[in-house]
This record gives sequence, structure tokens and C-alpha cells, in this order.
Amino acid sequence: MIDAYAIFSKLLASYLNHELSLPDFQRIFIARFKAESLALDEPLFLLLDELFAVLDSYTDDMELLASDPSYYLDEPGVERKAAEIAARMGEWHARSQLASANFR
Repeated sequence: MIDAYAIFSKLLASYLNHELSLPDFQRIFIARFKAESLALDEPLFLLLDELFAVLDSYTDDMELLASDPSYYLDEPGVERKAAEIAARMGEWHARSQLASANFR
């Protein structure tokens, strides 16, 4: 069975492992997230929505970045936030798997 966690965590890992460029990751992730038809647990949805916002705030325009640094992110900022989200996704997944195993 394919699950959304597996799909999105693999995609995120590909970016964090530098197998995908930021523009490619941004394009693929945003298209996939918008088109997602698999059921998403609320905690996973919130994490993916946060990643969507991070990617939406990315710019390589230094003037734009300087105009509102509390909103816009450069590439290192995106990578840092993406790594934090990936870690939280892993923690959520481990907890949900443990809860599922304890339920059986």
C-alpha cells in the first residue's frame, strides 16, 4: 500500500540529499501537494502545509529578500526549514507507527 508519508518523505529526502535542486523540488512538491488524493492524517497535513509555505516563500531575488526577511527565505533558509520539517515528520511517523502497533 502506498501512503502519503512514504511519497512525501522520499521526495523531501531527495532534496535534502541534493538529488533534486531546489527549483525542481519546489515545482514537484507544490504540484504533488496540490493534487494529493490520498488521505492525510492531520499532523502530516499540517507539516506538509508548513513545507508548502516554506517553498512558497523562497526567492533568489536579493532585493525581495532584503525587503521582507521575516517572510522570504533564501536557499539555505529553505534547506534548514525543510530539514526541521523532515525531522518532525519522522518523529510523527514513528509515534503513529508505535501507536498503531500498540493498538493491535
